[in-house]
Amino acid sequence: MWREQLDFFWDGQDRLTIGRLNLPADSALPHLTIVSASDEFLRENATLVDVIDVSRWSADILVIALPEGHRFLRLTSGDGKTVTVRLVAESALPAQPEIQLLMAREEKREASGEIILEAKFIENRGEGISEIRQQISQNSSALLWAISQRRVCERFEDNDWLLWLAPATRVYPSA
Repeated sequence: MWREQLDFFWDGQDRLTIGRLNLPADSALPHLTIVSASDEFLRENATLVDVIDVSRWSADILVIALPEGHRFLRLTSGDGKTVTVRLVAESALPAQPEIQLLMAREEKREASGEIILEAKFIENRGEGISEIRQQISQNSSALLWAISQRRVCERFEDNDWLLWLAPATRVYPSA
């Protein structure tokens, strides 16, 4: 279940952001071990990148620094379930990717000035760009910034996941 609760964004270079967005604060998230490598089998230059214990999830967002040239990661939970992440160019994504939109909005009630991060999935049936524009338009009065990212998630019988991520791009304000 933890895999459904996490959002991943890649900057296209050397940072992977993992977030627990749109979840209640008391949602249980696992202890994770993150290993990266420069090959898809995680054998070439395999590196322990991070160990995330349960207490670190209170930050809601974790930024992972990747070693140079490492575009393959494996996240393993204490129960042995995994997500393998492939960081690829958009043209290398298999199949029809889904679009994930991350928006930062300023909550303007009672002068709190709280910043809310909201992740949404947008169906990519040729209307992805217009749906992104519609989301930006609906939130424009409070929107600080927005990024989008294309991704493909494959789920296998042995309960492992393979997540393909293309670089995130800024969609608001326009570059």
